[in-house]
Amino acid sequence: MPQPVNEGKIHIARDGAILGTFEQDKIEDMLDTGHLLPTDHFYDGGKSAWRLLTSWTAPSLSPPPRPERRKIAREKKDGVCRGRLDCLFALGVAAGLWVATTCGKPSRA
Repeated sequence: MPQPVNEGKIHIARDGAILGTFEQDKIEDMLDTGHLLPTDHFYDGGKSAWRLLTSWTAPSLSPPPRPERRKIAREKKDGVCRGRLDCLFALGVAAGLWVATTCGKPSRA
């Protein structure tokens, strides 16, 4: 049989004659209703040969699994902020101490 080219579609043939080109999500229903037979052949454009519909598997409709989050190794060094929250906290404490020591005193006139 000739090798048709039509990306994203499944080509179906029976007894050497091409029946048509169908959407992937319709193949299962057409097999269930008897419009297509398990002995029919299919070509999906990505393989080099026609194969029996019994070897066809429907594409998965579920989303791919989420990738694992990589843990970022943080080094704890003396006197160095380990992360953004630590730095923000240190800045807040420093600002609070500055305000308390400079602005909290009554002025002497």
